[in-house]
Amino acid sequence: MNSKQRKSLDALLDGMAETGEQLISEGHEHAATLFGLELRGEKWCVVEVALVPIADASVKDALAEVMRKIVAPFDAYIYLNEAWMVVAKTKEECEAIIESGTPIKDHPARIESFNLHFVSKLGDQVFRDYEIIRDAKEKTATLGPKRETVNPMDGRFANFYDTDDVAVPRGSA
Repeated sequence: MNSKQRKSLDALLDGMAETGEQLISEGHEHAATLFGLELRGEKWCVVEVALVPIADASVKDALAEVMRKIVAPFDAYIYLNEAWMVVAKTKEECEAIIESGTPIKDHPARIESFNLHFVSKLGDQVFRDYEIIRDAKEKTATLGPKRETVNPMDGRFANFYDTDDVAVPRGSA
């Protein structure tokens, strides 16, 4: 991704985070949402929006397959969700959390987060997450500082593109 495309992506993600923070502070929850994007010149443009049903673990593989088909025609997508997460400092710490068998929603060190995950067909990824900080007394919520990674992620919801169907080899851009 070149610098103009990255600047356009940053503006899009920043706008989504601002809107997300406003809605959360007003007491609204976010349904998981897929935004299909087209690259028009140097600008990322949202051309399709799809709400994603929240599902239990028994149907998540099937849901990931459906999402794979939804994003196939687009140059890129953004997956937005609110979730519980545990921030691990090392891979070993992450593996210990997984091996404990405690669901993340029940883990004592969990945080509530607002997440934006951009993935392009060329393999570019940007994952932003913000801790949702709730003030029970004031009945307000804000987003904490942005954490961002551009490293590819693992898991059924990490990349919905079927790499066998992508015309351009991943990472070639």
